[in-house]
Amino acid sequence: MRIGVIGAGAIGRYLIQAVRSGMAGDHEVVVVADIVPNAGIEGLPYTTDVTTLPSYRLDLVVEAAAQAAARAHAIPLLEAGIDVMIMSVGALADEEFYARLREAARRAGRRVYIPSGALGGLDAIKAAAIAGLDEVELITTKPPVALQGAAYFETHPVDWAAITGPTTVYEGPASEAVQHFPQNVNVAAVLSLAGVGPRQTRVRVVADPAATVNQHRVRARGAFGSLEVTLNNLPSPDNPKTSWLAALAAVAMLRRLADPIQLGQ
Repeated sequence: MRIGVIGAGAIGRYLIQAVRSGMAGDHEVVVVADIVPNAGIEGLPYTTDVTTLPSYRLDLVVEAAAQAAARAHAIPLLEAGIDVMIMSVGALADEEFYARLREAARRAGRRVYIPSGALGGLDAIKAAAIAGLDEVELITTKPPVALQGAAYFETHPVDWAAITGPTTVYEGPASEAVQHFPQNVNVAAVLSLAGVGPRQTRVRVVADPAATVNQHRVRARGAFGSLEVTLNNLPSPDNPKTSWLAALAAVAMLRRLADPIQLGQ
């Protein structure tokens, strides 16, 4: 496939490197777009105007920038006949936008791909949802440095120096969590889409000074029984707010698109 990438940050660059090395399957990155001038990648055309991407005859565009980029560009790209992979999946917790995105993909006969990110157990959640789920919860634990700067703390200040042990700094629905912590709990949107939706999926964010990993714990209960999956993710070498597994999940999805044998749902 001919691929365009929106976002020249840590995840975008990792994906480009993976494609160039052959790790992501038989694909080619042909253009990179970012709002930051002079953030290009050697050997690739670079543009700050995302609306020009269709002129590169792309099969797929990977959004690896921000929720705002997903909201602004995913639907126009679908309407231009290009499949889209969304990394900033927090945008999809907006149910109105998600409905418009689905309808645009249906009308255009295109696909929207959503990697599993830093979570595990999504196949089981999707299967269990068919018979009915009573509750789904995500508990995210990170070191304070990985949480500081989140928009939530502008209106809910925290005395970080006073935190000496695991401390819950947020608890609420996924629909709100992805707005308050756009760089930390994007995975809540993925989980909600697989299960009971963004308003019913509960999220708890925990700051732990002793944490050396980004931990996501998924709990679910329903007609199928119960499930608990814990992932202890190492942070991305280039961005402590992002789990490395999030980038690896996107590479795995690109490999899957090139593979004639499909494993899992």
